[in-house]
Amino acid sequence: MKQEKDKWEEFKELPDAYEINDDLVPKVKYEIFREKHAKRRIHWQAIVASITICAIGVGVFMPIYLSNHIKEEGDEGKYYSENKLIKHPIENIEEYLTENDLDVLYYTEETAKSISMSIQDSNELALICQEMDVIDENLVDNIQLQIQLMLDAKFGMFTIFENLTNSCSISEILIEYSVEQNVEGNQILAKFTYESIPYYLKIQTDDATGKLEKYINMLFEEQEETYLDDGVIVNSVVEDPQAFIDGNNLDILYYSDDMIGPMGMGNTMSGKLEDTGELTFFSQRLMFITEEMTVDELSLQILLLPDKKFSKLKMYENLPDSMTISGIQVEYGYTDKGQRKVALIKFTYNGLPYFLDIQADDLEGKVEYYVGLLLSGAENSLVA
Repeated sequence: MKQEKDKWEEFKELPDAYEINDDLVPKVKYEIFREKHAKRRIHWQAIVASITICAIGVGVFMPIYLSNHIKEEGDEGKYYSENKLIKHPIENIEEYLTENDLDVLYYTEETAKSISMSIQDSNELALICQEMDVIDENLVDNIQLQIQLMLDAKFGMFTIFENLTNSCSISEILIEYSVEQNVEGNQILAKFTYESIPYYLKIQTDDATGKLEKYINMLFEEQEETYLDDGVIVNSVVEDPQAFIDGNNLDILYYSDDMIGPMGMGNTMSGKLEDTGELTFFSQRLMFITEEMTVDELSLQILLLPDKKFSKLKMYENLPDSMTISGIQVEYGYTDKGQRKVALIKFTYNGLPYFLDIQADDLEGKVEYYVGLLLSGAENSLVA
C-alpha cells in the first residue's frame, strides 16, 4: 500500500521537472489504481480458494468419518440398563416357551421361578430369567439363570460376567467362569453360548466343589429327558415281599427278615404309575441294629421301568467312586446329613437299576457289607 502511494506522489511531483501532457494524468492514475485492485483481487482469490478447498475436504472426509463412527456404534449394539427393562412373571415356563416359539435351555424344577424382561420403549422381548433354591446336603444353593434373546443388544446386568478368568468344557460346551468368595460363601459366575443363544449363570453356594458341572449338566439333562416326580406314583404297602415278587413274576433282590434280624425293623412298598397302573418301584425302608447297638438306616429303591427318569433319583447321578462287589460293578459316593454320614450307592442287577441310601454314624465298610448282604440273596437262591 505504501509503495502504491509513493508512485502517485512521484507522479505529482513530475511537473516541477518536466512538461506534462494533462490528458495523460487520468490514464496514469487509472493504471496505478488498477494495479492496486488487481493485487487485492489476487489476495481475495487466494482466500476464497483456500476456503473452497477446506469446504471440499470437509464435504468429502466428514461423511466418511461420520459413516465409520456410526458403523462402529452400530456394531456395538444398543445398551440397556436394568431400569429400561420391564419384568413380567411367567406362570408356566414350558407353555410360555411353546407359545412364543422359543427353543432354549431352562430349569424344570418346581422351585424355579421364571420371568421375562422386555424393552420399556418397544416392549420387545429381551431376556428370560430363572431363579431357584436347591437344597444340597442340608445347605441351600441359590441359582440364577439369564437367557439373552435380543442378540444385537448389550445389558448392564451382564457387566459382572466380563473378564471371567477360567474356562472348561461341560457337556461338550465351552464354559467361561470364575469362583470368588464373598460374605455368603462362594459365588460362581459362568457364561456360555448354546445354539447361538448366550446364557449367564450365577450360583451362590457354601461349597463350590462340583456345583458348576452339576447345574449346567442339569440344564442339558432336563431338555434331553423327562424326569417324573413322586406325584405320579401311587404307593402301596407290601405285606409279604416274597409273595409279591412271585405274584408279579419279578426277578429282584430284597432284604429278607432273616437279613434284617430280630432287632431290626422296616417296611416294604410298591409303586405304580398313576395314569397307567404300571408297576414302577419296589422299595424298602429298614433299620439295622449293629453289634455296637447303633442304628443304620437303609433305603432301597428298585426301578422296575428302567426307561423312566425320576427327580428323586438325580442325587445318584455322577457318583464319584466305584468298586466291584460279588462280581457287580457298584458306584458310590459319601456325603453328610446333619450329624449322620450318608452313602449313596447304585448298581444294576438283571437289567434293573438299584439305588441304596445308607445312613450311619460310621460308614467304614458299610457299603461293602450292605451291598454284599443284598447280593447274597441271589447266591442263596442259586444254592437252593
